[in-house]
Amino acid sequence: MTIPLIVIGLLVLILLGTTLGISFSYAYFITHPATESKEDSIEKLNRLDESLWDFFTEVSKEEWNIPSFDNYLLHGTLLTQEKPSSSYVIITHGYTASRYSSIRYARIFYRLGLNVYLYDLRGHGANAPAPCTMGSKEHRDILAITDALYERFGKEISIGLHGESLGASSTLLALALRQDYRFAVADCGFSDLGQLMHYQARHRLHLPSFLASCASRASVLVNGFSFAGIRPMDAMKNNQVPLLFITGACDDFIPVSMTEDLYKADAGEKKELHLFPGAVHAKSYASDPLRYQTCIQDFIHEVTL
Repeated sequence: MTIPLIVIGLLVLILLGTTLGISFSYAYFITHPATESKEDSIEKLNRLDESLWDFFTEVSKEEWNIPSFDNYLLHGTLLTQEKPSSSYVIITHGYTASRYSSIRYARIFYRLGLNVYLYDLRGHGANAPAPCTMGSKEHRDILAITDALYERFGKEISIGLHGESLGASSTLLALALRQDYRFAVADCGFSDLGQLMHYQARHRLHLPSFLASCASRASVLVNGFSFAGIRPMDAMKNNQVPLLFITGACDDFIPVSMTEDLYKADAGEKKELHLFPGAVHAKSYASDPLRYQTCIQDFIHEVTL
């Protein structure tokens, strides 16, 4: 009887050790992704539409780096209208991308007369190496940029938000802490990071879903926050900022149902939901640029006039 018990004990220890190893690796992998270089982003942009980079090179702009709440420096670019405008939009890119990937959205807003601030998420682009906190700190970065805009240009300006994927979720989290935005656009964001990780574990990584819960707990030790605690859905119950939700109808990276759930949970009086047929994750614009532009243009006109 002694030998089988020893064997069982060893197997249990091996199983626990393997689970812990995978959990901590998963937690590290999520918060330390391989990110795009500026050149990578520009190459993708040119494959989509070469005129986008032409727009960026020709438009009036300045490099403006903003320290966040914890003094982490966010590298960004401010696109300014030739004719002075008091309207601004902060555009937050997606996971692993860079500010240059957002130029396709910047052109839409710029043509509508808004000044545009593009920036790199922490741990991305030109920023110093740092963990990507999946919205935990990123939404506070948006608040810091908001404060910087008000401080530099005055309290009379109006500010809107646009975010894609992680940028969308961070945008929604920011709305839980301040409501003085003129509008917000959330393109394919997640509603609940814990639920998303369970989904990703099962359907994309082909791992037991319980490992997502283990990774969330491991993240508390590794990163100081829990994945399960990041819930943009909670920011919707008291929201009154006009919100435009967009997602690809064939998104299987962040399920379409998450955007639909966010739309239903939004307590605001002004909200819209647009699904783009055939579009996968973060490809709504690429699938139909004209429709994407029209959706934003019509929404902005409704909420700003």
